[in-house]
Amino acid sequence: MTSRPAAAAPHLRMASWPVAVVLVLGLTGCSAFGVRPSVATEDARALLTTAVGLAVSGELDQLCELAPEDASTCRDSIVDFGHAVPGEGPRVACVVAAPDVGPLRNGRVVVVEGIDADGVEYVTEFVAYNDGTGEVVLDPVWWSGLTIGSYTETAVTWRFDSSSTTCDRGGIEVEADTDQ
Repeated sequence: MTSRPAAAAPHLRMASWPVAVVLVLGLTGCSAFGVRPSVATEDARALLTTAVGLAVSGELDQLCELAPEDASTCRDSIVDFGHAVPGEGPRVACVVAAPDVGPLRNGRVVVVEGIDADGVEYVTEFVAYNDGTGEVVLDPVWWSGLTIGSYTETAVTWRFDSSSTTCDRGGIEVEADTDQ
């Protein structure tokens, strides 16, 4: 696997479903004020290892079992990117803690990069968090190019354009809610 040169522009990846998916607290399976256990870096990396093993071995239905029951993101990503499963796991660029507020509070973001089976470079923010029932992955399709568009105390927007700046920023910036 070759790394993307620093000067290369990210390749735009388009999903057939909406580019920005809003994840609202009600969809996470947790109360807005409940205490949520933190996800350790080792646990997030273990979830990534499991996801890689399932995808590379062609077990895409089992891959989506790593996601919360009420999340459709994985199934939609399989439709859009399932044909391009890389033959090997990604390179981990960095691991950062999710903010201690918001829908993914106390989770971990594992930023991964690589080249999919179509030869397209991807950078994906593989997000592991505790949804109140256990540790889950928002979208275990680690080659999809899913990145956080914006993050507030009540919602997260996503995009599929491999444009992660999380490693450069050293984390996820919590923006002010605009609907308050």
